[in-house]
Order: sequence, then C-alpha cells, then structure tokens
Amino acid sequence: MSRRRTLYAPTGHTAYAHVGADNPPSSDSNTGSIIMAAGVVGGAYHGYKRSRSVGWAVAWGLLGGMFPLITGGVALAQGFGKPKGS
Repeated sequence: MSRRRTLYAPTGHTAYAHVGADNPPSSDSNTGSIIMAAGVVGGAYHGYKRSRSVGWAVAWGLLGGMFPLITGGVALAQGFGKPKGS
C-alpha cells in the first residue's frame, strides 16, 4: 500500500487568530464604545433642544453614533443645545 503524501499541513496557525477570535477584547474597543455612546446621547440631546423635534433628535443621535467626532464638532459649531435661530 502506498501512503498519500501531505503537501500542506498548517501547524498551529489559523485565520481566526487574525480576526481576534482567541484574543480578549482590548481597551480600545471599550474606548470606542464610550465615544460612540457619548455621540448618540449628545447628538440626540442637541437635535431635540435645537428643533424641539423627536425626529431630529433621532437623526442627530444616529449620526452621533456613526460619526461621533464630526457630529459633535458640528453641534458645537451650532451652539450645543441652543435653539435654532438664537
């Protein structure tokens, strides 16, 4: 009987190590979550106070979660929480 020869046999290395399946979450992901949560809360607050509209509060909150630094900068430029036209 002849045995088949193995041409490739990975030893101790899988693709899952690259995506972090075996690694615990780092503090960077916690920092990102905190920034995102602050963007949602701050954006929603600013959107409601600026226009007295729940729809704008939701829109600003969503944008604050997706782009917290940009949304926060625009909110500060508009006067954080100041009603429109003041």
